[in-house]
Amino acid sequence: MLNFTNNQFLTVEQRRSILSRALHSQPFYHILNFELLATDQKKYFYRSKVSIDKDFWITGISGNFGEVLDDSDVNCNLSLYLAQTSRSLWNFTRGLPISTGFQTIEARFNTVAANQKFVDIQDEICPFLVNRGDSVQAQLTNVTGVIDDGTAKIVLAGYNTIQDRYIGTTLMRGINDSLADDTRYETWVQDIQTEGIRSYTFKNDRFARIVLGFGVVDTEQDKGQIATCEMVSLTDSFRSLRWNNEPIPIEFLAPRLTCLRDTHMNYLPMEYLLEPFAPLRFELNTTFNNGSEDGLTLVMFTRTV
Repeated sequence: MLNFTNNQFLTVEQRRSILSRALHSQPFYHILNFELLATDQKKYFYRSKVSIDKDFWITGISGNFGEVLDDSDVNCNLSLYLAQTSRSLWNFTRGLPISTGFQTIEARFNTVAANQKFVDIQDEICPFLVNRGDSVQAQLTNVTGVIDDGTAKIVLAGYNTIQDRYIGTTLMRGINDSLADDTRYETWVQDIQTEGIRSYTFKNDRFARIVLGFGVVDTEQDKGQIATCEMVSLTDSFRSLRWNNEPIPIEFLAPRLTCLRDTHMNYLPMEYLLEPFAPLRFELNTTFNNGSEDGLTLVMFTRTV
């Protein structure tokens, strides 16, 4: 949502404004899963509501419906609405689901180039507020007929607002040190070369930084056999803040560099303030396909405050 401010020269006043935004918000991702089973040939699928415990602004909706079509032979219509009021997130009638392509961005998933069905570079919506205590529900309609086994995933990307924010001495010093110098854009990388569940950490230095977005570089020769990487959790250990309610595949956080090269990085729904010396920890469950051991590289794009 904010890439138009992240790719230009920023004055000190603009930097302070972005800092204020980051101080009082936090990126967050909610996932809704639909299990599609060959033994359960249904036309309609309902998902238990995702409860919102903080005021949550939705800025993007993504899905894996190209993967669903490839794996399960199911083409879906989708309805997303609030539980309390039945108001659609896209202002469509709740009872009239429409094509997923009108509502979701396609996450870059693990399938061969010839079978990737959807290409869509649209990646944002105006912030849509879901008030604390409300819930988001989803409904899928099978418009194809026969179903093979698969899992449909929908991720609501957005940010929570933070009302009370404590600024300690270390953070204030890190902010002042950053503002006293020109902005520095930096790309941090973390190699993922081990299978299974492991933790990886980006640790900051003494400067306050803004995390802008993430990308993934696959190092396999065969891009049709890229590693599967489920994000178990993403946590700022320093502030005890989690970024997602349930594990989400890494494709929903960061686009892969495969045959579809319309974007190399996903900007966050809102810039994230990484405090001085704070660690940002990823717990990933990685599986290499066809015995590949080349793995992938997780890329984090930052700049000083």
